[in-house]
Amino acid sequence: MKILMLLEWEFPPDVRVENEMLALTEAGHEVHLACSTRKEKPREDSHGKAIIHRKKISTFVYKSSVGCLKFPFYFSFWKS
Repeated sequence: MKILMLLEWEFPPDVRVENEMLALTEAGHEVHLACSTRKEKPREDSHGKAIIHRKKISTFVYKSSVGCLKFPFYFSFWKS
């Protein structure tokens, strides 16, 4: 089974997400993690058997997450 995980922050490091990905891949699942990045990291990468998909997030969109219910910029970022 293919599983998609969404993380709003940088990966790695996040031990909880890492442990969950490990448990799912060991159970035979294909794991894809979508996360944002503010650094120069590869757009696509792997972590163990899991595949990581990163999308660069601008400072404006990152800071607009605080008011995401009033300003739709943040949700538009994740839709794309």
